[in-house]
Amino acid sequence: MTREDIFAMFGWRCAFDGCAEMATEIHHAGKHNTNANRKRWPLFVDSPFNKKPVCKTTHTLHPNFGAISDMQADIFEKYLRELKEGK
Repeated sequence: MTREDIFAMFGWRCAFDGCAEMATEIHHAGKHNTNANRKRWPLFVDSPFNKKPVCKTTHTLHPNFGAISDMQADIFEKYLRELKEGK
């Protein structure tokens, strides 16, 4: 899935509730794109489940927009691993 696919899923608009601005950036919403998170959730961090299109203002003012718990990220990671392994 490409950046354009993620933008298109949201009609090229910011995914933050109440914002009608055009999306210009991709936000790693559930878990931020850090080395520690990539190590713990290698499949999830860069998956479409963890990305949302946002405008520059939302990305700056709401850095934790869409954050999820470690348990939720673990479930996504397990699901993606099972898909990859064909289970």
